[in-house]
Amino acid sequence: MESVCADSVPCQYDYVITLNKDYAKVTKQHEAYALYLANEANKKYPRLVGYEARRCREDGLWSWGVDPECISDPKYTGTIAGIDIGVILPIIIVIILVIGCFVYSRRNGKEHYTREPGM
Repeated sequence: MESVCADSVPCQYDYVITLNKDYAKVTKQHEAYALYLANEANKKYPRLVGYEARRCREDGLWSWGVDPECISDPKYTGTIAGIDIGVILPIIIVIILVIGCFVYSRRNGKEHYTREPGM
């Protein structure tokens, strides 16, 4: 098994379960190819967003979740910046309005309606 699989855990598993050396070799080749594809994709699109683990349900549809997507660093940075602005800007606006109302009420605090006839 050591000469066939080396340190490939999926290969070792398939070799132990099936006792088939050729099947284990194919597993190791597929693992190496998938690792190569993952490394090549990571160079141009290093960010993975969405749910990376999906399951095929009994009705033939994929499990729920956001579809996984590989995106570039600039696109990821833009997305995060947009989210930050969308959250922080309304908070700042509310704080400014509260401070403005407080200052306005302090400046005009002496003027209030007393229901008495004016002069």
